[in-house]
Amino acid sequence: MTEDRVRRLAAAGHEIGGHTRTHARLTELPLDARRRQLCDDRAALTALTGTDIRSVAYPYDATDPATERLARECGFRHTRPRAALTVLDTTTPATLRHHATKGGTFVFHKICHAPCGRYAIDPKVLADFLSWLTAR
Repeated sequence: MTEDRVRRLAAAGHEIGGHTRTHARLTELPLDARRRQLCDDRAALTALTGTDIRSVAYPYDATDPATERLARECGFRHTRPRAALTVLDTTTPATLRHHATKGGTFVFHKICHAPCGRYAIDPKVLADFLSWLTAR
């Protein structure tokens, strides 16, 4: 996702949350590296969006008490729930709509035209979903 797109999403009122600098599995890193992954990510997103970045979604849902303590020290106030849907290149518009009606949250990693890898969504699929969501 481009920096401009992140800025526009934040300006439109969408929550922007942290996800570490390099999508690292935090529980496999030394504490100082975990801190850099979390704090540097929050600082960069705050500077980019001009908003207070409050939440973090741990890559691979890998966390432990030490990581959660570090996230709080970095300024994150809460984590995203495990019920988040990680959007893949195979995720259908129907799946997106169904998850939204259940009050779920989404993790979007990459938005691009195929083929871009497993953790990507086509811009048209996302635009269609956002149009549906906006109408609701």
